[in-house]
Amino acid sequence: MKRFGYIAGACLGAAILSACGGGSPLSTSTPTDNGTQMQTSARKQSFLPAPSFSCLTSTCIYVPSSSSNGVGVNIYPATATGNVPPFELITGSYAPPGGVAVDASHNVYTAQLFGEDAITVYGAGAYGNVPPIQTIEGSKTGLSNPYGVAVDASGNSYVPNEGNSSVTVYTAGANGNVSPIQTISGSSTGLLGPSGIALDGASDIYVTNCCVSGSNGGSVTVYAAGANGNVSPIRTISGSNTGLVDPGGIAVDATGHIYVADYTAITVYAAHAHGNVSPIRTIAGLNTKLLYPFSVAVDTSDKLYVLNHNRRREVSVTVYAARANGNVRPIRQIRGSNTALGGGGWGIAVR
Repeated sequence: MKRFGYIAGACLGAAILSACGGGSPLSTSTPTDNGTQMQTSARKQSFLPAPSFSCLTSTCIYVPSSSSNGVGVNIYPATATGNVPPFELITGSYAPPGGVAVDASHNVYTAQLFGEDAITVYGAGAYGNVPPIQTIEGSKTGLSNPYGVAVDASGNSYVPNEGNSSVTVYTAGANGNVSPIQTISGSSTGLLGPSGIALDGASDIYVTNCCVSGSNGGSVTVYAAGANGNVSPIRTISGSNTGLVDPGGIAVDATGHIYVADYTAITVYAAHAHGNVSPIRTIAGLNTKLLYPFSVAVDTSDKLYVLNHNRRREVSVTVYAARANGNVRPIRQIRGSNTALGGGGWGIAVR
């Protein structure tokens, strides 16, 4: 993918720890007698949730990041705004994470990039420098530069592999050098450097594909639940009317609307959109505070969360009202030196 090249170039391989910050976590936690974690120094800075706040019972934003505070996943309450530190940090990641997903049990899945080719899973409530509870990695997995990850209601994980233009699916609880239970790959699939992935309520699989033959363009391809092998998509969004330039992250809301983070805009398509169709909404313009949006997530009330990077490696999260359209201001923005947002990660999840 063209626009991700500057991150890979700056943070490739082992150099990530020095180029993107491999220091200690922002803060540590101490268990109380009943096993719950005490308030941390991060929580005592400019954003202070209620002491009873927990991502196991309240909605949170999960953002992979590489910064001076370490490599891992930053976690913020969904209501966070301004120059605020994360409420929690998972810093056990051994490589810069790409995409992120959270399952129904609040386990956190990250895709490991830049030659590591792994999916790591952290347990519900994980915090600090903790080991993953599962790691999918090895020659049998079919992983090749996995940019994203999605999880279905049964806990199966879905991964777009940019390196070999495939989608691989792993059974719930998969661990080690395991073979996928499904692989979508081949000339009929329409996959080309896939990066973003999302599932709808029927477990149909939505994938973004970047930059046909290295030029501007791209597509969204959709596969039936359970698709396996060299199968054709059931729907494809592509063509000059779509507004797609360099599609990255993708999300699907409860009614099937499709949201794509695309270079300088967020484009939204109707449920079951197919062919050379125009978006039903486009969020773009100076008021939006979008800075090369990389990834997108939607919550249960259809508010839209966007992870932005720009070429100076400034990172922010912008949040938009449900059905936002045009050159609109975000309703919230997480941005600034206290946020611990940094280059290296490109996914966002809300749960």
